[in-house]
Amino acid sequence: MSQKTSRKTVTVRTSSVASNVLPDESFEQSDSFGSTSSRLTRSRVEEKQRLSGLNDRLAGYIEKVRNLEQENERLQATIREVEVTEKRVREDKHSEWKDKVDELRQQLETANQERARADMEKKKAANECDDIKAKFGKLERDLKNATNDRDHLGDQVNDLKADNKRLENLKNKYLKERDDLKRDVDEALGSIENLKQQIEDEFLIRNRLTDENSALREDIEMLKRLHENELEDVYKRKEVELTTVQRQYDHKVNDAVKLRVKQLREDFDVRLRESRQEVEAKWHQRLEDALKGSEGKEAHVVELRESNSQLRRLKKEFEDENARLKRNQEELQFKVKDLEGQLRLVQEKLKVKDEQNEKLKQEVEGLRDDYQDLLDIKVQLDNELATYHELLQSEETRLKIRTTDDSQDLGDDDEDDENGLHVSFNEDNLARTRGSLNQSSRSDQGSARRGVKRRRLQEESYFEGSGRYEKTADVYRTHQEAKGDVVIGDVDEDGRFVKLENKGDEDIVLGGWIVEAQDNDQIVTFKFHSRQTIKAGQTATIWSANLTDRTNEPGSNLTLKNQQWPRGDERRIRLVDLNSEEQALYEKFRRTHAVGDANGEERCSIM
Repeated sequence: MSQKTSRKTVTVRTSSVASNVLPDESFEQSDSFGSTSSRLTRSRVEEKQRLSGLNDRLAGYIEKVRNLEQENERLQATIREVEVTEKRVREDKHSEWKDKVDELRQQLETANQERARADMEKKKAANECDDIKAKFGKLERDLKNATNDRDHLGDQVNDLKADNKRLENLKNKYLKERDDLKRDVDEALGSIENLKQQIEDEFLIRNRLTDENSALREDIEMLKRLHENELEDVYKRKEVELTTVQRQYDHKVNDAVKLRVKQLREDFDVRLRESRQEVEAKWHQRLEDALKGSEGKEAHVVELRESNSQLRRLKKEFEDENARLKRNQEELQFKVKDLEGQLRLVQEKLKVKDEQNEKLKQEVEGLRDDYQDLLDIKVQLDNELATYHELLQSEETRLKIRTTDDSQDLGDDDEDDENGLHVSFNEDNLARTRGSLNQSSRSDQGSARRGVKRRRLQEESYFEGSGRYEKTADVYRTHQEAKGDVVIGDVDEDGRFVKLENKGDEDIVLGGWIVEAQDNDQIVTFKFHSRQTIKAGQTATIWSANLTDRTNEPGSNLTLKNQQWPRGDERRIRLVDLNSEEQALYEKFRRTHAVGDANGEERCSIM
């Protein structure tokens, strides 16, 4: 970097005295020695006095010149000594001092550069402190949110554990009932098998009795036919006999014979009727016995049929109950698996949250360490600035050097001291972006620097929290963002409702999505049911509970269950999908900045 250097020039002014220096007077010679002797004597006395004064002045000038030459020689010797020492130290790579002029120039340049660098570093440290404070506040809020989320998830885990325990009890109860019903079903199946065996035996007996009945009926029919045939044969035979006897004895027998024949015919008819009655009674008795036996068997078969239908009905009921219990068991097992999966997800989320909390804590600790390091560096820089300032002031006092004020740019300034020593300084614009903390620490060993202005110290007092500004103003800001087409639209200031808008061209299913609202005091959540959708270009409104003046639009109005949306000036509302990913965000927060501060937006802090 090209920079003008201050030059020190020693000028020695000498005055030459002529041997014939006399006052501008002319001495007139008189022809008459006597008349002018007194005048001449007086003139010579005056001349002698004047020469004596001139000699004294010349001696003073010579002494002054000699002193200046001695001082010049001493300074030149000092410069030569410094140059030799500097050359020797440079050759040995331990150069610490240059000659006085270069040293002063270098000290001034270094001090100004270090002052500018310190100003830049201080500004940078102040900005970093602001950033760290903002980031620290944000991390604290994130840590608080993460802690609240962890507590909320812990409550959910406890609720899930309680539900799981309750479902386990129900499962054990249903399993016990299923085992009892299974034993009853097994007993019923055993009874059904026995009844089936009895029914089969009864069916065989019935078939056998039916066959016997059929055989008996066929025998009866056959005996009837035989009896009818026999009767016909007897009738025919007797008719033939009677005809023959009648023909034989028509002309021979008398009335007694006719009477005897008549008696025999009557006797024969009587015996025939008795024989027919006896045969009919016998076969009727056998038929009645067979019919009675068949009716008893049929009643038993009917009873067995009714018992079989009742057992079948019981079996069907048991099978339906068993199927219902199996379905309930499968549903409970599915619910248990679902709850176990949710428990695993919650545990994984808790683990991730714990890891995030640990990372946030580590980042907070790192930021605190960085902040402390910056404060230490700032204190070190302030100490270095004070030391350089004292060294520079002492050096200026020793060398009787006057510099320009800190608020003006340094320019050419030539001053002559009372001894005729002429010193000139020249400095261009300072470099503001070079250097580092290591260079500033190294420059502490061989150079001096000037102190910072009071304004910088006031900035430090502001960063330390002393309150630089007396008047502040609160600014409320709103921030909204969304990943998809669903955005969080209008939010009521009094916490009456929250509206979701679909900005896209397609319907979006919101089943299982969660709307979470949070302020400084509470967290309110709302979960959509599995079939909830929001149509393209439409709005869904979620109202707080117990509102009487709300609008009723079926399909687009929902209500919290025994909850109220947070109200106030600082809120944070999120829309989370099934994968716990944030789809939309609405934030309203307050910022406080000092009135009259030009960088109020940059220096504002979150309350």
